[in-house]
Amino acid sequence: MKTLLFLLAALALPAATAAAQVSHQAYRWRNVEIGGGGFTTGIVTTPAQRGLMLARTDIGGAYRWDLDAAGNGRWTPLLDWVGRKDWNLWGVESAAIDPVDPARIYLACGTYVRPFVGNGAILRSSDGGKTFARTQMAFQMGGNEEGRFAGERLAVDPATDSILYFGSRAAGLWRSEDYGAKWQKLDSFPVSGKTNGVGIAFVLLDSAQTPPGQPSRVIYVGVSGSGPSQQAAGIYRSTDGGAAWEKISGQPEGLAPNHGVLAGNGMLYVSCGDVPGPNGMTNGAIWKFNTATGDWGDVSPVHPAGNNRFGFGAVAVDPQHPQTVMVSTMDRWSTGDDVYRSTDGGARWKAIAKAGIRDAGTAPWITLGRPTADAGHWIGDIEIDPFDANHVLYTTGATIWESLDATAADRGERTHWRVGTPGLEETVVLDLVSPPTGARLISGVGDVGGFVHTDLYTAPAEQMDPPFTNTESIDYAGQAGDIVARVGTLRNGTPGRGHGAYSEDGGKRWRSFPSEPGNSGGGGTIAVSADGKTFLWGARDAAISWSTDNGVTWAACKGLGGASRGRPVADKVQPAVFYVVESATGKVFASSDGGRTFAPTGGTVDASGGGLLHAGTVTTGDLWFGGRGGLEHSSDGGKSFQKISGVDEVGGLGFGKGPEGSAGPSLFLTGKIRGTEGIFRSDDAGGHWNEISDPQHQFSNSNHITGDPRLFGRVYVGTPGRGILCGDLDNAAGG
Repeated sequence: MKTLLFLLAALALPAATAAAQVSHQAYRWRNVEIGGGGFTTGIVTTPAQRGLMLARTDIGGAYRWDLDAAGNGRWTPLLDWVGRKDWNLWGVESAAIDPVDPARIYLACGTYVRPFVGNGAILRSSDGGKTFARTQMAFQMGGNEEGRFAGERLAVDPATDSILYFGSRAAGLWRSEDYGAKWQKLDSFPVSGKTNGVGIAFVLLDSAQTPPGQPSRVIYVGVSGSGPSQQAAGIYRSTDGGAAWEKISGQPEGLAPNHGVLAGNGMLYVSCGDVPGPNGMTNGAIWKFNTATGDWGDVSPVHPAGNNRFGFGAVAVDPQHPQTVMVSTMDRWSTGDDVYRSTDGGARWKAIAKAGIRDAGTAPWITLGRPTADAGHWIGDIEIDPFDANHVLYTTGATIWESLDATAADRGERTHWRVGTPGLEETVVLDLVSPPTGARLISGVGDVGGFVHTDLYTAPAEQMDPPFTNTESIDYAGQAGDIVARVGTLRNGTPGRGHGAYSEDGGKRWRSFPSEPGNSGGGGTIAVSADGKTFLWGARDAAISWSTDNGVTWAACKGLGGASRGRPVADKVQPAVFYVVESATGKVFASSDGGRTFAPTGGTVDASGGGLLHAGTVTTGDLWFGGRGGLEHSSDGGKSFQKISGVDEVGGLGFGKGPEGSAGPSLFLTGKIRGTEGIFRSDDAGGHWNEISDPQHQFSNSNHITGDPRLFGRVYVGTPGRGILCGDLDNAAGG
């Protein structure tokens, strides 16, 4: 311990005690390429403008499809301006394009229907999504709740485009008569209140018989529900502009509608399941309603049978060919989901997605180690381009698939599909590291595990192997950066696979830890000693344990008391030194014998609002603690801490290469400084901060951030739904 204290005194950086100053510095932002990765819940097309589409996601905002002069398309994010306090807006419940003026677009935003979350909002834009005005609604929305792929709940009247309708989950049907600025509840609609948390699934306006200059008279509303609320589920119709409603007679009972589409020949097609989905569908059907005669018919391409139980997710009609219909199965886990196509109004069908030829070249990892990718799961929406019958897109729980030759199926030929997500990134980042050598970036990601990026702007060829469902923590050896470790969890406790792995070549090859700490539930946090010879694993449900034989054996760390299930942190300079904070008291513990034994340092931090301890990358004993209580710094290995004035709140904290001539690293921070929320960089240990975000680049409540140790100014931000962003100084060269 004497050696440690000597080094701390000799190498410590001065703590910042003066009031922090803040200025602004311009940054360029772009995504680190992964290529999808999450649930794109819906796509909206329009006959008003060729090439214009919107995509919505459950937790990662919305996108607009843009075509360049050569006709190449790319998705442009529309909600990167959303900041920390408005994080709820990144769950998009529904989207709409004005069929008269396509520069007008609308987004219904709100992620959860839960007590701790605020109400949803309608965002409206008259410039194609460059800017938005906001109307706060009187109820919550559920962009990431059950039934989130249903739709569209938001509809613009094509006969009078100043009129909009929105179907809520628990507050009935709403109407606006001034382009979405003000909304009123339509009390005439018979269903209001909770229907298993899903409520209205879609709103359709039939303007075919509307006299010129008048609003649409015929409106269809699909209400979803299950269990006791099943009796309210079904299709409702108004023929007088919403003054009176009827539940259409003769419709099948016992299933909940999720998508509805009106064909040009007066047929209404509805997809449904026994539950709202996307989880747990075990029954479903495709219904067809003749709006002229009132006749219903079941036109399902295939029905659940035996152990092959499933529902239906999406339905689409070709705007140019009203007899051409496409539908998808949902939760058909036994044989895999598929897309079906009919050219005779549902009398005969062909399965085309599983039999299609797939090109995953822009996101090769999506094959998940198989020779080719499958058709995907949670096929929640299908759209047929109103200008090109060959162009079809469908959404899944991991990506968008796009075909440019869909009509080949009508000739008995195989269709071709490619990943259709250029520019659309929808992963939840759980951890990030940028080692000093080897790969530029290693990420822990929810649902799809994580990736090693040697090229930031090319999607990785594969997930890290062995794969985890969620990679929760990654660390590298501070003085031997090619040694990296990661820990995570597996879906449904997949047997025969561990929850931890290490690499000795910067993530090119990984080896599973042969064993785990006693009572390990996987996941948790991992710390790697500065020389890469010791691992400390704070696994879920287990005491922090150490290993010096690459995980062959683990032994519980001693002396931690109430901190024994905390988060271990390795000193990036001294190999034998580790730290842990006791969350209940804020006490800091340190070990100088490789984690075998710990003792209190005498220092404490304000952990009352949560927070994480971080070790600086240049100097031993350089510790930083950030949380809702602000930022604290220790230059003596946790013996004492000083609060950094002006830092109100820390979401994420990381370190990168300092400026030329600097003795220390640059600090990067997401949070709030002097009342301003954003992303910040300090080159002088917190004395002065540069705000490097701007009004158009806030990235919600991102809590994972790290700098690049090889390029001054570069920062990586891990978002809760928009993937990984890379930021560079505007005058910086790429690297």
